[in-house]
Amino acid sequence: FDELILFAFTVFIFFVGCCVLPSAHFVLGVMLFPGCVFGGGVEVGAYCELRSHVVLEPFTRLGRSCLIHAHAVLGADGFGFFPLENGMPLKIPQIGRVVIGDEVELGAMVTVDRATLKTTSIGEGTKMDNHVHIGHNSQIGRFGLFAAGFMCAGSVKIGDYFRCGGDVVVADHVSICDHVTVGGRSAVTKDITVPGAYLGYPLEPWHQGLRNLQQLTHLTEMRKELNRLKKRLD
Repeated sequence: FDELILFAFTVFIFFVGCCVLPSAHFVLGVMLFPGCVFGGGVEVGAYCELRSHVVLEPFTRLGRSCLIHAHAVLGADGFGFFPLENGMPLKIPQIGRVVIGDEVELGAMVTVDRATLKTTSIGEGTKMDNHVHIGHNSQIGRFGLFAAGFMCAGSVKIGDYFRCGGDVVVADHVSICDHVTVGGRSAVTKDITVPGAYLGYPLEPWHQGLRNLQQLTHLTEMRKELNRLKKRLD
């Protein structure tokens, strides 16, 4: 009887402004808010909740108990181009997919690009704030916490238990090991192979980065003092 109630509720939600292609696959207990769009071959696991106007492009797969907030787009084309001799960028077809693990939460306006050939993935238990962008071919580990404004370019690999503040940027083809924390507005341009906390641009270990930030506030006074000393020596 409980399964019949869940099935009836799911079917009811389908008809409130959602567009679902016949080849999409859903199980019992999925909650869809108005305006969701699902391409062919989409798979949505049990007890997922998708808020208004979520878009799942073809062959995207969600694990069970995922929460996807409004206007998230999973599986859009990755940003891949090849310059021709005349400088015109030639689009590289993006024919991979996006796979999301169990119990993942993605905030409003999150975008996850599908891979060029294989899979862009987000591991189980990971939570992302609003306005996060994951580039194509990237592999995001388990149980991460990503604050608003995080962006990573294509082919990034991030390990388990990653933590970051807002507006962190990761360059393409960078690998980050497990148990790494990155402070807000930092930029990761090289591999991180040692667990720990990091900060700044260029990226430094946390305490060293804090010392350098404190010194920046005194640079103007230091330059004035240096100029005074030069005049005395002259």
